[in-house]
Amino acid sequence: MAILAATDKGHELMLAGFCKNATDVTQFLASLWNDTIVGTDDLSDLQNEMNSGTESGYARITIEASGTGWPTLALDSSEMQIQSKTVTFTATGAWTNPFTAVGILANMATDALFLYSNVPSTTLSNGDSFAVTVKFKLTK
Repeated sequence: MAILAATDKGHELMLAGFCKNATDVTQFLASLWNDTIVGTDDLSDLQNEMNSGTESGYARITIEASGTGWPTLALDSSEMQIQSKTVTFTATGAWTNPFTAVGILANMATDALFLYSNVPSTTLSNGDSFAVTVKFKLTK
């Protein structure tokens, strides 16, 4: 299981949304990248998202900004954690390129890179799948 971290933009979105009611996030989008993501990256810094032209079956997957997309909010080791529903990427043909990162985008007027995790290089074969469940907590 990969640990996801918030980008600088992700921290800004959380603080502005909670303290200033200032975000217009309508949904989140799970995405796969052949990039090494760091916390200071914006979406514009990433160049190599998997694409449906060479990776059959690839498309960003919606995680609703609601209790449907994030059904579990509970204590985990004395810290509050929210967990998304599980979304699954499935290859409908052999993928020619590997992915090395998972990105969770905040879908707004302009999409923003919210959370990320670098993962071992993975190439899916026809019928293979890769599941993503986001577990996110603010630590004390």
